[in-house]
Amino acid sequence: MRRISLALTIGALLAVTLVRKTMRRVGIAALSAVTVLLMSAGAAFAAPPTITIVDISQFEEQSEAEWLANCGFAVDVEFEGHIIVHEFGGQRFVEIDSWRFFATYSANGKTFVALHPLAGTDIYWIADDGTLYRATMGRSPFDGLIGRTVRNLDTDTVVSSHGLAIDNPLDDICAMIAP
Repeated sequence: MRRISLALTIGALLAVTLVRKTMRRVGIAALSAVTVLLMSAGAAFAAPPTITIVDISQFEEQSEAEWLANCGFAVDVEFEGHIIVHEFGGQRFVEIDSWRFFATYSANGKTFVALHPLAGTDIYWIADDGTLYRATMGRSPFDGLIGRTVRNLDTDTVVSSHGLAIDNPLDDICAMIAP
């Protein structure tokens, strides 16, 4: 009788332990499922980005004035293409710019045509002290870098820059179309 009682007690303890482990596993699985659902629901209800397409030709006149100052002679600039801007709201405003355009620089009977394939992420934020920053990641021949640059926009200074330095063809345009 004792053996049967002991066997029933051990069996009951094993059953209780099994039920507890099963309940714990079910509880963890349920908690995980709820967490995943809440996270995906947050993403599903997030506002879609604001998309703006900018015609790059609107910057020709401003660019011609800058080239006159840089080269010391008049440069005819023609831009063809666009910039697609995706803006995401949130704690930190995020902007993703995709550039695709051709630029033609002409002066003194000479012409230089450049294709500017740029893609990268610009992240703008305001620090606790009120300073406005921009982190640019990706390929930017204008900055002469493939990598990441953080710039203080209030002082227009580079805070950090990491990546691969590349030649900026814009540096040589004045020499290429000079008289």
